[in-house]
Amino acid sequence: MEEDRMGMRTQSETIEIMKDEKGLVGISIGGGHPFCPCVYVVQIFDKSPAEVDGSYYYWAADIMYESSPQTRRARTGRWIRAGDEVVAVNGITVKGERKSAVAQLIQCSTNPVKVSLS
Repeated sequence: MEEDRMGMRTQSETIEIMKDEKGLVGISIGGGHPFCPCVYVVQIFDKSPAEVDGSYYYWAADIMYESSPQTRRARTGRWIRAGDEVVAVNGITVKGERKSAVAQLIQCSTNPVKVSLS
């Protein structure tokens, strides 16, 4: 992951989240059409799959790397953060979509759910 001087992500990252037994990934999203052109992560629920599990991929110089959840948490505290922009779900671009459409896309996804963040 590359960051600018303010700590903001400058590249998109793709994470894989396994749903829990209730079919939830453990994030709350906000924004979306018509209020905002982007959908973003509002909250990561404690002990949810988004906080404690999954695989994490990031791109640098057109090469995909994978890091472990333990390494991620040591570096960033969490591997998905409130304020992250949701760029795509399972490869489907969600910019300009309604929040409800993005939530439905996540809910209808099979495991693992691939979420691209910026």
